[in-house]
Amino acid sequence: MYNHDYLVELIEKGYECDYLDFKAIQYSKDRYSHLLKDIMAMANSMVDKNKYIIIGVKDKPNGDREILGIDDSAHIDSSELHQLISSNIEPFVNFNYFTFMYKGKKLAVLELYNNTNKPYMMKKKYKDLDAGYCMVRKGSQQAIAVRSDYDLFYQNKDKFEIIIMDNTLWATDDKNGCAKLMTSLRNLTNNPITIKFGRLVIKNMNNEVLTQHPLYGLNDYVGADFLLGLSPKSEKTGELLFGFTSTQSLQLGLDVDGYTDEEFIFELFLFDTVGNEYSVSVTNANVIAKGEFLWKVRARQIGQ
Repeated sequence: MYNHDYLVELIEKGYECDYLDFKAIQYSKDRYSHLLKDIMAMANSMVDKNKYIIIGVKDKPNGDREILGIDDSAHIDSSELHQLISSNIEPFVNFNYFTFMYKGKKLAVLELYNNTNKPYMMKKKYKDLDAGYCMVRKGSQQAIAVRSDYDLFYQNKDKFEIIIMDNTLWATDDKNGCAKLMTSLRNLTNNPITIKFGRLVIKNMNNEVLTQHPLYGLNDYVGADFLLGLSPKSEKTGELLFGFTSTQSLQLGLDVDGYTDEEFIFELFLFDTVGNEYSVSVTNANVIAKGEFLWKVRARQIGQ
């Protein structure tokens, strides 16, 4: 849920900078290449906070704001935006798109969050944007990324890496109530790191949360008391075990055989003992369930 008061504060007191941009008019389909540039540049901004593109507001040279609003005819479907951005920019960009009313006018907002996996760039050619094209926002301007930008991207990158090696979550351990996700964890720092808890969030391709799953182990089930230590410059690869229930099989739309044609977004969050958060997202992910995880799905079918 967006913070209405904060958005009003940005409009009335904010100024265009590394995390805020105003657009007078909505992005039309013939301007989607501009949208991709703006999203990419904002995601690559070095500011470590949520970033906003507010549409329907004209930013004047003297600092005044003209509230133009957007017409209903200029509506963009959120799922269309997510498909456009996820299919053209890599890695996955976390963002929300929504509208809200301000002084009787409808405004649209692109809110970018938790984009720590820089650099973000074009994964394929789209109109005049070639594969590998990379923009970065600096202050109120944006420019093509140069060598010094890439140096900063990698210098500021999290030194703890999470790599999801198989985009399928296998819910097959109904005895322990766990689903398995093949993952590699790499501690590239010079200090030991102990992971004390984590969760897997599964979203649909419209970026809506469907289910959340607590972390219970690596290769072996431990439960809520799970701790995972990684020594400096070390890697652990295996199956992360997440809690899974028969109700979640229903929520994910699995059939009686434990499959679905739907694809998902996986967001994996890990937290260490000193409060650091590490995360990774993948798209076009799948869920497969077997055994007693499907009893509610089967019961519903019988009831129908």
